[in-house]
Amino acid sequence: MNLKSRLRVSALRAAYAHLEKAPEANVHRLLEAVQELVGRDKPAVQAFLTSMRSHFKNPEDNWYRCYCALWRRVSPACMRRLFEVGVIEAGVLGAETRRERAQTLDCVIPWGLRLAAGEDVSAVALDAAVCQGLALGVGAFVLEAPQGVRRELLTLCFAHPQTLFFVFTPASAVDEAAAAGIARVGNLIPVLGTAAAQDEAADRAAALLRARGLLYADWCRCTIQTAGCLADGTLPDACIARGAAFLWLTDETGEGETPLDGTQRAALCGRLRAFRAGKPLPILGMWDAGSSLGALLGARCPRVVPGTGRVEDVLRRRAAD
Repeated sequence: MNLKSRLRVSALRAAYAHLEKAPEANVHRLLEAVQELVGRDKPAVQAFLTSMRSHFKNPEDNWYRCYCALWRRVSPACMRRLFEVGVIEAGVLGAETRRERAQTLDCVIPWGLRLAAGEDVSAVALDAAVCQGLALGVGAFVLEAPQGVRRELLTLCFAHPQTLFFVFTPASAVDEAAAAGIARVGNLIPVLGTAAAQDEAADRAAALLRARGLLYADWCRCTIQTAGCLADGTLPDACIARGAAFLWLTDETGEGETPLDGTQRAALCGRLRAFRAGKPLPILGMWDAGSSLGALLGARCPRVVPGTGRVEDVLRRRAAD
């Protein structure tokens, strides 16, 4: 860590200490500190921080109320852990490595990578992909876990405490053991699969995570089957009621699902853009190139299949294309 990074880390930790003492009153101080430290060459991050500062000026703003509710629901230990990993390790220190490696490889090093983590991907290959990503400065990994948060994933998170893992998992796969494991590792954010406003499995999973003061989110496939409850706002409202930190949308279709055509997709995107302005819920996906928060968490997370080649080679090919 160079001197400039040490000073940044010190300033951020000081600002966060003030935030912990009075989360509602001192959020401006932390956002201001982060914005001063973020380079002007990162317009997506700057736009997001500017937007958040404008929302938090008004105590009646729904985003401000959402932030306050999040602080009341998520445990202080969880919030501090996520700050240390997400902002300090993945943000400041990871950015330093990403800049150096990007110059060497002559390609963009993303903030996050999406890794396949199904039954056909071995734990050894998955760990190797994470190690390669970390060597490049990647700050977060998005994992696909259709079988749920199993021991192998928890072991992976425990082995790499300096990075964040967003794990897409069916809500029905989150039980007491999984919730306890997520609480134990501290750097895993579960993203619960949901497909309807009334979803008992998602409600049960959220209750288990909420009881431990954990941060979690929801995800949904955008299909003919889900378009109605997304467009009328009932599914986003259900996510808010469950305490989800955000709703992440994907274009994939599952068995028996029908994809949206171009007209239907455009209409749904328009409705969801309107929700972003009025609902206290970040909605990511589909049109992330036009969203500052989406650019951080979604659009710039290229997908890598562990065991099929080195991560840096995948990024080079992506840059060439």
